[in-house]
Amino acid sequence: MPKTLSNLGKALTIYRKHSSAVLSVAWSPDGKKLASASADKTVQIWNANSKNPTLTYRNHAKSVSAVAWSPDGLRIVSGSWDTTVQVWDARSGRKLFTYRGFSREVSTVAWSPDGEYIACGSWDKMVQVRQAESGSRIFTYAGHTSPVHSVAWSPSSSTAPIRPVKDAGAVNRASTTGGRENKAGLRLASASGDAAKTDVDHNVHVWNAFKGDDLLIHRDHFYFVTAVVWSPDGKKMASASADTNVQVWNATTGGNILTYRGHSSKVNAVAWSPDGRRIASAGDDRTVQVWHIK
Repeated sequence: MPKTLSNLGKALTIYRKHSSAVLSVAWSPDGKKLASASADKTVQIWNANSKNPTLTYRNHAKSVSAVAWSPDGLRIVSGSWDTTVQVWDARSGRKLFTYRGFSREVSTVAWSPDGEYIACGSWDKMVQVRQAESGSRIFTYAGHTSPVHSVAWSPSSSTAPIRPVKDAGAVNRASTTGGRENKAGLRLASASGDAAKTDVDHNVHVWNAFKGDDLLIHRDHFYFVTAVVWSPDGKKMASASADTNVQVWNATTGGNILTYRGHSSKVNAVAWSPDGRRIASAGDDRTVQVWHIK
């Protein structure tokens, strides 16, 4: 479809193969496929243009709430309400590793740009950074006061300085453990909120990936934030919410750029295409919607 002002923000593809709510969606690194995770306990891999499914992963015992591709596109990590994180082969579906030891449901997973680490967020309000191959925990971030629903690494191409913001909010240092030198300047963004409360942490925190210093807190959603993702160049972010909207905003200032209103109910997931031109969002309306951002 040619890009015109009239089709910016309009759906290009809608995938309808899941039998229950879609909770997470992720583009493959080459931009040719999407992986979508669902309350139907499956992860489905499908062609982004033709909508044809190519593989269905069925090894989780409960709803699959999170999915992410490894940077080389060969592996997928998925997190579930069964309190496990599973790493598996993206071509065959063969399970490679299972990470355990989470006290609550795993709500979000994200692979670091170098493929060495996986960040996992949980309903216990913590974000754990783990080594991808061994699953050993190396750092825990405890800056949220509500369950963590989404976590995302900044891209390796991002060159924004790691500099704490005075009014960003303090990290609970008593509960933040581990950490190491952040030579690559990587940041993590984590989104939180509580469906049962309206006056809590319905925000996105941006922080130093290996030290936990808060850099920015985005507070523009009026209900709990379900997902957050960086643009490929690290300059923008997109966050999805139970307020049925997706907000696109400046990763440094937090200023709003665009609000997408195509969903009819809670938006559970959002993913940026590798070329930075499209966004895929998925929600309780059982749709995955692909739309232009520029």
